[in-house]
Amino acid sequence: MSPLWRVVAALSYVPNYLISGYDPWSYYLVNILLHFGNSVLVYLIVTKLSDNKTLSLLIAVLFSVSLNKADAVIMIVHSTTLMGAFFV
Repeated sequence: MSPLWRVVAALSYVPNYLISGYDPWSYYLVNILLHFGNSVLVYLIVTKLSDNKTLSLLIAVLFSVSLNKADAVIMIVHSTTLMGAFFV
């Protein structure tokens, strides 16, 4: 077994496989939901720091549509990046 084996990432693929097998729609759905959750967390953090809800919403929307890390949402294998951002 490789020392780089990621248990949480490997276990997160099990429900996806049980739902859709090798059809990628459920994997993409999980990545999109994680990205949405990260966008909500950005909104909450900025609101906590600035108390300006308009600014917080603008920053969260820019984060959610930014193409800087689009590969994390588009590529199934990068779900670990989204999980790391969400749970840390």
